Amino acid sequence: MYFNLGNAYYKAGNINHAILNFERAKRLEPNNENIDFNIKMANQFVVTSIEPLPQPFFLRWRTSIVNMYSSDSWSYISIVSFMIFLILIGLFIFSRIVMVRRISFLTGLFILVFSGFAFSFAAKQKKKIVERNSAIVFCPRVTVKSAPAQTGTDLFLIYEGLKVQITDSVDTWKEIKIADGNQGWLQDSCIVKI
Repeated sequence: MYFNLGNAYYKAGNINHAILNFERAKRLEPNNENIDFNIKMANQFVVTSIEPLPQPFFLRWRTSIVNMYSSDSWSYISIVSFMIFLILIGLFIFSRIVMVRRISFLTGLFILVFSGFAFSFAAKQKKKIVERNSAIVFCPRVTVKSAPAQTGTDLFLIYEGLKVQITDSVDTWKEIKIADGNQGWLQDSCIVKI
């Protein structure tokens, strides 16, 4: 639904709403290549170009594994692998053959660890959907402040269509962080949560 809505906004020339809906679709289907492509196409119209901070290889690797499936898929994988673990433990307890007991025990431990990882990946994906700590800037031009007040020092300027992370909130002000690591405060009327 969000993907089609994003396409409609993109064709109508409403880039902010297109990016917002593509990002919402990506939260539900994190490994969809069509959504990634459309986000890249829509982001070409964003004035603010930001070079994201590089991540260590193990964080990139973990993120790519977590994004392979949705939270529902990871939870099904976790449940099925835990059921396999229970069957293997039953083999360990009731088998009289030593080799079968050893293999079922070692395989059962591996499957239990895998089930735990799958459960944590499902929780991580669910957290991304529920928390909604990302937003898209909708004001044509916003000056980010050093404090949650109009009297705060001007830090930097951002333009509409930029994706930001919300890190804190005070009254009508939100503390945001952009991909290059810069942080500051802006009015919450200028952003829409993904």
